[in-house]
Order: sequence, then structure tokens, then C-alpha cells
Amino acid sequence: MDAISYVVAPMNKLDYINLSDIDLNELLDCAIVLECPQTHKIILGVNHYEDPEGVFALSYFYGDTLKRFSASKIVICSKDEFIEFIENNIEVPFKIHSQSNFDIEFEKDLAYCLDLISQKKIQKLVPVTFAKYEIEQGVHPISNIKKLTALNGSLYGLWTKKSGFLGVSPEPIYTFDNGHGYTKALAGTYTSNDSGILNDPKELNEHHFVVEDIVEKLSPLVGNICYGEPKIINYGSISHLQTDISFESEFMEFDKTIKALSPTAALGGYPKENVYTYMKQLNYFEMEKEERVFGGVLGIEADDYNFGLVAIRNLFWNNSEVTIHSGCGVVKESVISKELNEVRSKRTTIANIYE
Repeated sequence: MDAISYVVAPMNKLDYINLSDIDLNELLDCAIVLECPQTHKIILGVNHYEDPEGVFALSYFYGDTLKRFSASKIVICSKDEFIEFIENNIEVPFKIHSQSNFDIEFEKDLAYCLDLISQKKIQKLVPVTFAKYEIEQGVHPISNIKKLTALNGSLYGLWTKKSGFLGVSPEPIYTFDNGHGYTKALAGTYTSNDSGILNDPKELNEHHFVVEDIVEKLSPLVGNICYGEPKIINYGSISHLQTDISFESEFMEFDKTIKALSPTAALGGYPKENVYTYMKQLNYFEMEKEERVFGGVLGIEADDYNFGLVAIRNLFWNNSEVTIHSGCGVVKESVISKELNEVRSKRTTIANIYE
């Protein structure tokens, strides 16, 4: 059975309609969009509202806040149909231009991480930086959907009339379909499409921590965990190491699974003990504190099928400005200048779509 069928059943009580029946202005004002990693179907919820019984879920980065949503109108369609609908109805692309960034403070965070590692207090930590942009034209970032979805990942976003976020995530925190589960370790970055990443000790070391972290966190919850060797995947102009991980379970509870897995060592650090303590000492923590969404999880839970997408490779916006966040894994082999280059490359991958 197509995995998408599991999504439809619990939504029957809602107004489940065709994409052509959606009012564009309603979509732009208030919507949730998620691309299923296996089927590449789009699940679109228009006019969403908080609902403890809702099938849509947003978990903040630090794990203490999980919000559920329902929507008054639900559409399930192919990605191509959704792209065509947006392109046919929005003529003016969304454009931004650079304003400022957080990179000086980020360099201080990098030095702090390396000092912690040298003292053997932790083996890996993931600092984050961001840049701010002014909105030059356009009404909504979804207008650039064709360029955005050309990236190697799954489309996702949540917005209201005042603010929102939208991106293409290369990293499902997990997917679960009728007893069978899947996730991936995604860590190790080259700022080019270069096979040399497979021989880079720093990138391999960082990747190894992420694989170990995921397996450790999954083990109490599931059985038959299997994974192979890392491979290279491309995301825009950069390359990552990826290890596919499969598992089996009779049942997966979204809240419990997200709390166990998120953030993985790819987004937080390794080992998991004291990761939050050290991350909250970084300059970046002062930006949003416990309300951080970047690196959190947006997903869906419906009967025997659920999944969550890690909220990275995205942009956040409000009525006046846009921010693009990016992070990097710091291990003992890290060099500050290279890590700074990495986060700028990740940021540029998204910014280029809108500049």
C-alpha cells in the first residue's frame, strides 16, 4: 500500500479537497506544507490552527515544546502538481538582498567549542550562525518553489500572515511506515561536489559520531537496526556524507521518538550528556533561547505512518526581513576558517535562490 494512504484516513473529518479548489490568498496567509520522503507527495494544510489532537507537529530544537496543528483544508498531491500550481498563480519571484550577519560572534563560538573539545568535555558540538536580509520584492518565498525544490531533500514549511519558515530538508529525523522505519546520519561537509570527503579524517570522524549517536538513541525504542557504509550526496554546490539506517518496530510514538532522537549529533553534539548545557553557553543561544525552531522537527503522525523533517536549509521571514541560519559540526580536527567557509556555503545555497 502506498504510504500516503496512511495519511488520509485520520483527516477524513476535515475538508479534504483538490489543489485546484484552494484559494491562493488563503494558502499564502496560513499553511503547513510537508513532502513525504518516500513518495514525494505533498501534504498541504491550509488555515492551520493549534490542536492537541492534530496530525501536524512542530518540535522546537530544545525539545521542551511540541505544538500540534490541524487545518481546515487538506490537500494531498504530487510535488509536480504543487510546483505547477504555485508557478501558475504567482508571477513575481521573492527577492532578498544581504544586510548583516552573525559571523564574528560565530567565530567566538567556534573557539569556545574547540576549547571544550581540547579539555575532553565533549567530542563534538554544533554552533550556528545566521545572516539577515532585506526583502526586495515579492509577497511570499514559496514563489521560488522550482529553484528551491531542485535541491536534494524534502520540501517543508509553516507560516502565518505575519511570519514563517520554508526550506528543503536533506534530513528526515525518521520515517515510519507500518512497522518499518528509516533514518539517516547526515554529517560531514565539503564545500564542493568532491569525492575527497570520503578520505577526510575530520569529516569521517564527525560522521562517525552521528551514526553512533543515532544508533544509541534508537536502540531502546526499536529492533533490528541496520546500516551500511557512508556515501556521498550532493546538496546544491556542497557534498555531505550520508549513512542510511533502517529499523523495525510495532509502533512509533511521534512525541517519544522525537524527544529521543532530536537533536542528533549532526545538530547538537556528542556524546549527548551535557550537549544542551554547552550549547546554551554559545552566543547564538541568546538569539531565540528556548524558542529556537532552526534544527527542530516539523512532521506528521497518522495511524501507522509518520515522519519528521529536520528544520534546516531554510529561511525564516516576517513582514520586514529574512534570516538564513546554518551550522557546522566542530570536532578536534576542525579549523575555524574552514568551518566558517562551510556555514557560509550552506547559507549561500539558500540565499542564491532568492537573490
